[in-house]
Amino acid sequence: MDFTILILLTNLQGIFSISSVSEVPVGKGQTLIIPCHYNAAYRHEKKIFYGYYYYGSYVYYWDWRVIVDSGHLSQSDRVTMSDDPEQTVFTVTMRNVAESDEGSYQFNIEGSSRDEYKNVYISVKDSPALYVPSQAETGYVDGSVTINCYYKTDAWKKWCRIDGACADWNYIDGMRVDMSTDADKGVFKVIMTRLQLKHTGWYYCSVGDQQMPVHITVIQKTTTQRTQQPAINTTTTRTTSTVDFSSTSTTDETHTQNGFSLTLPLRLLWLLLLVVIYGALTLIRRKKRRRAADPDEAVSERKSSAALQNSQEDPEVTDSMIAMTPSENAADDPHVS
Repeated sequence: MDFTILILLTNLQGIFSISSVSEVPVGKGQTLIIPCHYNAAYRHEKKIFYGYYYYGSYVYYWDWRVIVDSGHLSQSDRVTMSDDPEQTVFTVTMRNVAESDEGSYQFNIEGSSRDEYKNVYISVKDSPALYVPSQAETGYVDGSVTINCYYKTDAWKKWCRIDGACADWNYIDGMRVDMSTDADKGVFKVIMTRLQLKHTGWYYCSVGDQQMPVHITVIQKTTTQRTQQPAINTTTTRTTSTVDFSSTSTTDETHTQNGFSLTLPLRLLWLLLLVVIYGALTLIRRKKRRRAADPDEAVSERKSSAALQNSQEDPEVTDSMIAMTPSENAADDPHVS
């Protein structure tokens, strides 16, 4: 009994000092990132990721090997570690996971009076029972972010921070968390709203005994990002006359300093010109139609035009013709003596 109590106390110490997931499923050939949160007192201590030796179906916890540590020692090119002292989190990344990678591992922090650790089991399957499309999501301050956790076995579902705080009553540290389940599609949906910079960090969705870590990055939307579209429109309007003469829609919006539109008189002049041209063409068509309908009239018009032209060219001939006309008429008249 005393031995059991000692083991429980040892595990509790590890839980309160460092925290991580307990069982993570991953598909063959995929990349898996596992975070481990630790107490701020261990910022400068050495972090180690251990793998256990198996003897048949048994594992002996005193026979382990270092997979990678924070001193960049790694026994595998596929496994790396990264430590973030400011966020008090270190992560282990396993690439191209193989079936032989399935087994028990341990996060360990050395340098304290007694080692702190957290055990994690990695299961490798062709089709994992729990997965997310991406282990990294980004949201803006006062915005929201949505995470879809796909599962195959229906069980109790939770959404928690890697430090152990879960979404009780739909809130985590002032952030609203709405959770819903679509059993037909096998989706556990988490919507995080009212995001703040302090909410950046590692979380995980939990379905039964399995957990899947997801990192949420919250960034501040800058003034440039909020007003980017209006700024582009204003610049285009002001520089149309010197940069882009082909932009009709922008040119129509150009105004003088007193607010009078320069394009209105141009449009009226263009409309008036069209009316004049149309009227001239209509008159020409009507003349052609009348000439085609009365050929004699057309000939008479041509003669009259020719006579008028001759009269203008030789006024003396015209005057003589006019003077001679009465006398000729008198000679021909029998009533004249």
